[in-house]
Amino acid sequence: MNIRPTTLRAFCGAALLMGAAASHAAPDANAEARYQKDRAACLSGQTQQARDVCLREAGAARDAAGKGALKSSGSNEKAANAVERCEVFSKADEHAACLDRIRGSGQTSGSALQGGVLRESVTTTTTVIPAKP
Repeated sequence: MNIRPTTLRAFCGAALLMGAAASHAAPDANAEARYQKDRAACLSGQTQQARDVCLREAGAARDAAGKGALKSSGSNEKAANAVERCEVFSKADEHAACLDRIRGSGQTSGSALQGGVLRESVTTTTTVIPAKP
């Protein structure tokens, strides 16, 4: 059997195109499945957002995933970003308080649907008053 080089190149090119098409089909299917799940959550009121905002965000996430622009960050990356945001505090006590807020210390009440989340943290400090001479 004698195969011409042009026939071989055409066959390889077709195989590459089919592989590329298959690799793009999976993310699109995953994005669509995620969109349907998010949309169902929006319509059932299971989110903390208004319905129209929730649906708009779900659609935007689907579009971004289709363009390859949607990135899912892991918990390590989120923690590193949170710690980095505390670097703006130069005083040690303010920096420590920021880190405590990241870790979730204190009490939390409310929700975004109710107008906001209130996080309460109490720090007790003592001051030494010098004795009068």
